[in-house]
Amino acid sequence: MPSVDLGITPPEPAWGAYFQAIRLGATEADAPVGAFRYAAPLDEL
Repeated sequence: MPSVDLGITPPEPAWGAYFQAIRLGATEADAPVGAFRYAAPLDEL
């Protein structure tokens, strides 16, 4: 499912519906939300 449906924004807005996520074992109340970031070495590529 698109990550924005779970409250997670992709690192590149243009990725939109192509940036996918799935909730594993967390309820909606305790699931992490916000901007996704890759680890620093990958983010610099």
